Amino acid sequence: MYICTYLAWLQCKESPEKPLYDGGMLRKQSLKNPSWVAYSATSFYTPAFILHNLTQGTIYCFSIWVKIEGANSAHIRASLETENELYDCVGSVTAKQGCWSFLKGGFVLDSSSNLSLLFFQNSDDGDIKIAVASASLQPFTEHKWRFNQRYIINTLITSNTSLLRCIC
Repeated sequence: MYICTYLAWLQCKESPEKPLYDGGMLRKQSLKNPSWVAYSATSFYTPAFILHNLTQGTIYCFSIWVKIEGANSAHIRASLETENELYDCVGSVTAKQGCWSFLKGGFVLDSSSNLSLLFFQNSDDGDIKIAVASASLQPFTEHKWRFNQRYIINTLITSNTSLLRCIC
């Protein structure tokens, strides 16, 4: 299941912001050596995170800054693969070349997963390079998630950001 209520920067930035929640569950993971991910007969290089011990029913929110090369713009999507299921789109952003774009999304698993892969790719499978920075993954209980939603709505009134709907 894909969860999506969040604040986002509408314009890309020269430099990425610091990770939300100090990186959360991704605090200790490095993006210096992104993983190789294979789909069908095609293999491509994509930034990815290996996630351990995700629990059923927990609300997971993630964010990351992406920068592309090789196209003026590209629709970048985040996907999650567990032992049993592929969640093809758990977040997305239209990234522009030469600056950092904010991708934020979330998910709730139908069943717990010992080993999962969160990865980022161009939606149209075009040949572009994706750089990533300031990744964060934060788990929430239902109660904390509702509290966070109220905080976000109140923040909209005084911020320079917008509430967006997800498009995957």
